[in-house]
Amino acid sequence: MAEGENGTILGQVSIDVLAIRPGNNAFTLNGLLAPSRETDLPVIGKFFSAYLNGQTQTVKVFRNQSSVKNAIAMDLTISGLSMKANLDGIETKLIHQVNVLNFSIEFDSVHVNKVYVTGRLSVFFELPSNIHMKFKALRTSINFTMHFNDKPSMGQMILHDLPVEHNQTTNELFISFNKQELIVLNDASFKEFAANLVLTTNASIMIEGLAAALAEVRIGNITLSNIPINDTLHLVGYNEFDNGLLNIDNIDLIGAISCQALALRVRTQIINPSVVNILYGGRLSFDLCDIVSGKSLGLVNIDPFYLQLQDNITVLDAEGIFNITKQNAALIFTSYWQGHSESALIKYCYLCEKRLFMCYRCSFKRRHLSKMRQIVYKVK
Repeated sequence: MAEGENGTILGQVSIDVLAIRPGNNAFTLNGLLAPSRETDLPVIGKFFSAYLNGQTQTVKVFRNQSSVKNAIAMDLTISGLSMKANLDGIETKLIHQVNVLNFSIEFDSVHVNKVYVTGRLSVFFELPSNIHMKFKALRTSINFTMHFNDKPSMGQMILHDLPVEHNQTTNELFISFNKQELIVLNDASFKEFAANLVLTTNASIMIEGLAAALAEVRIGNITLSNIPINDTLHLVGYNEFDNGLLNIDNIDLIGAISCQALALRVRTQIINPSVVNILYGGRLSFDLCDIVSGKSLGLVNIDPFYLQLQDNITVLDAEGIFNITKQNAALIFTSYWQGHSESALIKYCYLCEKRLFMCYRCSFKRRHLSKMRQIVYKVK
């Protein structure tokens, strides 16, 4: 049997009993896909891929007299027999499920529009029930786009020639990749996805594209190409790091920038609830607000911002500025003594009465706010 385009031999098939009657006849052919030359294995892969993708292909069945030993009269009669037929492919879904095991995002420190991803995926891959063939996936390439909330494609990833761990018992493929570019196709969609990931409990994205796989089978290694991928990935969101996922250990005033501003140092601990973590997020700025009134007390910068892997604790040190006004000075002073906040106070050094948290002339320094009740302060 040969494929119809170039006549490359695909394998050998046989008919147990050849009986041709007037009218339409049906034959059952049994055989193996086995090329006559190892160099023809790519043709086998192309033929098999087209069959699995529902494509119709032309094949030719012919009698090769040179391969027959001790030919009989019937062999000589059909020695020139050649038949062409259309072989219809099947519609099937080879990739049933894609799961994200780890998705580490890294923003380029120089080129701000470049985003890289390091991660690990699991893919459930299964041949249709009418194909009984053992195989072992060796390598894969995947090209897919990502959509969020039915918006235009927000990004694209091209993973090329990656090694595969194949669990042949469960038909799971595990694919790891390192610092592959996530091509941002639509800034608005990408920002909306990022905001949804941070603010809510779940962010779902749709992926679609094509994959190829190099597989080891009985006759050798063949490449299955144009394998469709169409799935929805459900990612656990950060949900504003609520429910105890974010804790502020210390808010310290470390010095005076001017008579209108003080320098802050903040230490936080964050537990990451998601498979999405941040390897390098660049500089991230937060407003420091009073929890009761919601009024802004200053600005805090984390540089660089990052998040450890899922369920791990990230300790971040941030620095910022507390802007002094009559309103927020009184607010912080009141909040502190009422136990609403451990935000730093606007204070006078009790030795020289300079309006500083840290008075260098008197070498007066108190860093941990829980000890400040021992000191007398004045607030204007």
